[in-house]
Amino acid sequence: MALLSACGVNLAPKMNKAEKEAMAESQYPFMHASLYSNALERMGTAINSSVAYRKIVQPKEIGNTAGGNELPFNLTNMVINSISEFSGPRFLVVPYDPQYIISDYQTGGKGTRVLPDIVIGGSITEFDKDIEGDSTSIDLDVLISRQGEEADIGLGKGGSKKISRVVLDLYLLDYKTHSVIPGMNVSNTIHVLEMDKDHGFGFAIWGSGMGIDGKIERKQGFHKAMRNLVEYSILQLFGKYYDLPYWRLLGMKTVDSEVTHSMVKGFNAKNRSQQVMEIQRWLRRYPLGPVTIREQGGGTYAQVPVDGFLDPVTQGFIDKFMQKYASGRAVNSLGDVYVALVELGTFPSQTAAKRPEDIKGSRDSLSPNMGKTKDNDSYILMTP
Repeated sequence: MALLSACGVNLAPKMNKAEKEAMAESQYPFMHASLYSNALERMGTAINSSVAYRKIVQPKEIGNTAGGNELPFNLTNMVINSISEFSGPRFLVVPYDPQYIISDYQTGGKGTRVLPDIVIGGSITEFDKDIEGDSTSIDLDVLISRQGEEADIGLGKGGSKKISRVVLDLYLLDYKTHSVIPGMNVSNTIHVLEMDKDHGFGFAIWGSGMGIDGKIERKQGFHKAMRNLVEYSILQLFGKYYDLPYWRLLGMKTVDSEVTHSMVKGFNAKNRSQQVMEIQRWLRRYPLGPVTIREQGGGTYAQVPVDGFLDPVTQGFIDKFMQKYASGRAVNSLGDVYVALVELGTFPSQTAAKRPEDIKGSRDSLSPNMGKTKDNDSYILMTP
């Protein structure tokens, strides 16, 4: 009777309170904040406030030529979203959608479009899955015997980690000639880490026993990693194009010599008066305070003039800038002064995005809240 009556009882397990809360949280969307959102915004501000000309930019289809089901097959929307952070009076983004243009024309639209000045091309060019990894496993089995009775106890512990590598190449084309703009290309690498740990416990008495096993896995998402790689590459690509010190936004320790060389080349193309005026304008961006000059009658000056003359007043402000902001920096010409002014003044008070330099740093930075609705940065390894 007890067995028959039990047939009508619902023996399904019930969800506890924590599980119900987790289910409730996961149904709500939340704003997606990427690792380089602030850096993209700062770059856009610099472009629209310091560039004297407007550029219309259009991305080609940025796809995946390396394969791999884990990777997105099309990165075009990620690129559009990234460069849209630059949008303003000096930077216009025009996506190319031929199907929309044709459909619009067929339904009575004008069928016209704005032609770009420059085009972004590129793709995922390398994907090496699990190129490096290691695993460990420890097993302990103990047999206890006493007065003819035996108990078998086992313990186990293990873990593994794997690393995959993805490479993204991007370049800029001149729309009129469809030729690659010299020097306007980047190739960056990202490493994605996967790791797991497992524990086990078991015992047996007289041949009967029970075992408990547990396993946890953490994987950095390939798609989130690709978004970070796209944004990182876009910052670098347009930093080169506009001669902006993008490395200060990316947390890079080394200066891009191609950008600084281009800056000096453009500076040297101006005459002496224009060079001095450019330096004087940049000096005004710094809170240097008054400068006292003892030469030529002396005097205290609250601000550097913008007159194109390299007089003792201007030289005094240059010396104060070098002492306060660029102490120990080698300066051999006005071009070196100009590079220092631009590099240190374009993105002031900028906190660079975190970039772990080794595997341990990446592993230790994994968020304990991964999997919850709170957005988590994918801390990844980047190699310029």
